[in-house]
Amino acid sequence: MCRQAKDIQNSFTGTSNRPTTKGKQWYVVVNGPFNISTLVEENNYVFGIIEGKSRFLVQYYMNE
Repeated sequence: MCRQAKDIQNSFTGTSNRPTTKGKQWYVVVNGPFNISTLVEENNYVFGIIEGKSRFLVQYYMNE
């Protein structure tokens, strides 16, 4: 029953305005601290840079 209801509905009904030129708009996201750190360097935070048009993502992992 639940699976049929999800198939009928769209996953996203809103509109998204993306920039028309690459490199014009950038977003910065910082996530953390995480309860479980990474295995190699025990990083607890993720710093992400996202380009608006192509959605290109660069991530850096950081300690406290």
